[in-house]
Amino acid sequence: MFTMPEDNKQNLGLGPPWFKHATPSLIPKVVTKDNDGKLCELPYVWFALLDNQPMVLGTAGKGTTIFGQRLTASLAPPPTYLSKCDDDNLNILYNDYPFNWAISFTLYRLRDPGVIGDVFSLRSSYGQLKALKHENDTLARLITHLQEEQEQHNKEIKEFTDDTTAVRGHLVATQVHTQITPLLTRLAVEGVIPNPIYPQYRPPTLPDEHPL
Repeated sequence: MFTMPEDNKQNLGLGPPWFKHATPSLIPKVVTKDNDGKLCELPYVWFALLDNQPMVLGTAGKGTTIFGQRLTASLAPPPTYLSKCDDDNLNILYNDYPFNWAISFTLYRLRDPGVIGDVFSLRSSYGQLKALKHENDTLARLITHLQEEQEQHNKEIKEFTDDTTAVRGHLVATQVHTQITPLLTRLAVEGVIPNPIYPQYRPPTLPDEHPL
C-alpha cells in the first residue's frame, strides 16, 4: 500500500500503534509474497480505518512496505451450550448506539477484532445508506427537472417548426417562385444581373483623370 519511513534503521522494532502479532491468536494475519513468490506472514500489525473501512495493516519493519486487507470477523467455533438466540437478528448490535455500552464491552471481551470491525461497519451502514438515499433523491429531482426542461424545449422546437412550415406554405401558395422567374429573366436580358447566357450590363467607362 505504501512504505514506512526509515527513521531508525538500527531498531527494527515498531512502537504503538503497531504491535507484534502473537501466535496463536484470533487477530487476522496479513500475508504477502516475498521476492521468490513464497507466502510470508508479516510480523507487525495495526488496526486502522481507511476511507471509513476497518483494515488490518501489516509490515515487516521500518523502511518496508505496508500492506493491508479488510478486517472481518473470524468463524466462531460452535457454542458449548444450547442457545435459543436468533443469530439472524442483529438489532441488539446497533440499537441505541453509542449508549449501549454493555454490548460494546462484551464485544471487546470476545477478543476478535474482526467482530469489532464488522459491527462498526454495520453501525455506520445506516448513515451511509441514508446519504446514498439522499443522493438518489437529489438525482431523481434533477432528472425530473431535466425532463420538464426537455419537454419545454421540445414544445418550443415544435412551435418553431410549425411557424416555419406555415411560412413555407404561404410562399408556396403565393407561387413566389413562378412570379419572380420572368422578372429574373428580364433582368438578365437587360444585363442588370449576371447570367451565364446574357452578359451583365456595365456602365460606360469614365474618362481618365489627369494626375496631379
